[in-house]
Amino acid sequence: DLQTTGADHSATVNPDQQLIMTKHSATVTPENKCVFPFNYRGYRYYDCTRTDSFYRWCSLTGTYSGSWKYCAATDYAKCAFPFVYRGQTYDRCTTDGSLFRISWCSVTPNYDHHGAWKYC
Repeated sequence: DLQTTGADHSATVNPDQQLIMTKHSATVTPENKCVFPFNYRGYRYYDCTRTDSFYRWCSLTGTYSGSWKYCAATDYAKCAFPFVYRGQTYDRCTTDGSLFRISWCSVTPNYDHHGAWKYC
């Protein structure tokens, strides 16, 4: 895992899971649907996770309270277009900032603020 820190939060990038976890607080909850982002054990998840599990799962509430499900293909985070990265707006996946030139996108409208991304 790669560890980075920002002015008001820390983030862990796990390329194997293609998700970002950042410390924050939470909210929200439609039943039987994954809620993104969700908080679990002090981290904010913007996509399904394998944390504490062999299979990817998600919380059904904004702050994990025991309600969860295994993720189906339709549950994974979607790209958020347009999104802001380094002050520039992107309407599609980009390789900008990618060490290996692999296309990626933000899963929130503002990567600069949330740091949440996935491969395209």
